Amino acid sequence: MTRRTVDRMIADGELASPKIGGKRWVHEDEIADFVERQLGKAKKQRAERAAAKRRRSRSKGDKK
Repeated sequence: MTRRTVDRMIADGELASPKIGGKRWVHEDEIADFVERQLGKAKKQRAERAAAKRRRSRSKGDKK
């Protein structure tokens, strides 16, 4: 979920997720908090995948 996607969803009025309470229109701060959480999760997940990839490549051969 990128910021551009989120901005488009907000503009279209789609960002009323059950996770934010399921209301059609939510307070902008709630949207911002939700978006920051989603972006944070994505960033953490990318970091975890990269670490796993490094571990795999090291175990295959040349250990550093």
